[in-house]
Amino acid sequence: MMSGTFSVLVAGIAVLAIGAAAVWLYLTSRRNYRRVQEELLAFSALEVESALDPADLRPSLEKILEKLCAITRSQRAAICIAERWRHALPSVERGFAPEFLNELKGGNIGDLLSNLVFRAGGFVVYKRTNAALTGLPPGEEERALRLRRVLEAADVRSLTAVNLQTRERNFGVLLVPRALRRFAGSDLQLLLGLATQISLTLDNYVLMNRAQRRTKEYELLTQIGQVVSSHLDPDQVLRAIHEELGRLFDTSTFYVAFLEGDELRYELEVEEGKILPKRSRKVLNGVSELIIRTGQPVLVTSE
Repeated sequence: MMSGTFSVLVAGIAVLAIGAAAVWLYLTSRRNYRRVQEELLAFSALEVESALDPADLRPSLEKILEKLCAITRSQRAAICIAERWRHALPSVERGFAPEFLNELKGGNIGDLLSNLVFRAGGFVVYKRTNAALTGLPPGEEERALRLRRVLEAADVRSLTAVNLQTRERNFGVLLVPRALRRFAGSDLQLLLGLATQISLTLDNYVLMNRAQRRTKEYELLTQIGQVVSSHLDPDQVLRAIHEELGRLFDTSTFYVAFLEGDELRYELEVEEGKILPKRSRKVLNGVSELIIRTGQPVLVTSE
């Protein structure tokens, strides 16, 4: 009789223990969920007034990295923006040497890492960076070697990399020089959630940048029209246009040329901020002739 009672008592205690463990796990998961939600709210907006200059965004992104380092218990982190978006978004780092991001952006080797992470599903943990970066596209071995050297020089032995992407845009990659799979699942959930939130915030910023720039361009065209209508001297008109365009982008190197017959006349030419004398030359198969004949803009990159 005592033996049966004892067995029932033990079974009851076991059931209570299992129930208590289940309650503890539930409360822990709820706490982690609330923690993730609270941290995500902190990343939901960027405190900027203007979206025309990437430098205006830098302090907000640096604050994001500061919070991210606290969450991941890492002293270093970086956001490397893809080359396509650097006109609107700055790359930022915390805890790295100042030249680290410049070396990543040089030759677009940071873009190589971003593409590798994207192809791996948007999230990669390299426990040993010197043995990572496999499955490279053909012809990328040289850039991969340069990337390894940059990571070694920065003493990055393990790395967690997350793409900053939305459905339509891949802004770059978020780097934490630690293998975060060693931490709790909530930490990984939080990291992925933060990367998504940062991506959406950057997406909103880019849209705001485009809207503000378009508004600025319309305002500028209106001002140029007013200037043209108020001047009769062609030289004054061209200089006024140069001055007004300088409010929108760098016009330290600038020229206005006209095609007449077999000659190309440079009516206004500025080099390093200095106005050069007027000149002309014979028509060639140059960029200026191509633009005039086709009526289409041409983008000439530095590479």
